[in-house]
Amino acid sequence: MNRDLVNENGVRCYNFTVTRKRIVFVIPPYPGRDMPDPGGLPSGVLYLAASLPSDWEASLVDGYSIPKSIKDIVTLTCNAKPDAVGFSIPFSPQMIYMPELLEGITAGLP
Repeated sequence: MNRDLVNENGVRCYNFTVTRKRIVFVIPPYPGRDMPDPGGLPSGVLYLAASLPSDWEASLVDGYSIPKSIKDIVTLTCNAKPDAVGFSIPFSPQMIYMPELLEGITAGLP
């Protein structure tokens, strides 16, 4: 909210808050995989994050490079309180987790 203020010297000051938008990119785990991928940088998601306008803050919950449970992914995503959530699914077997992820994230966000 913008507010017009005049200080004791009669100088007009503007007091406002800049609101940043948050997006969380989620990469689901790969079924049956429990070992980290040491060289697996998610370059597509990183490129998208770097391309966002300057008023956006991006974070990544990567269940593929460092395997995480669906519960952990949902918790991390919801704790970030994002305005938007994007999913990256590089391998089709990861689609098996989408219903559970969508249900959990939808339930955990306003």
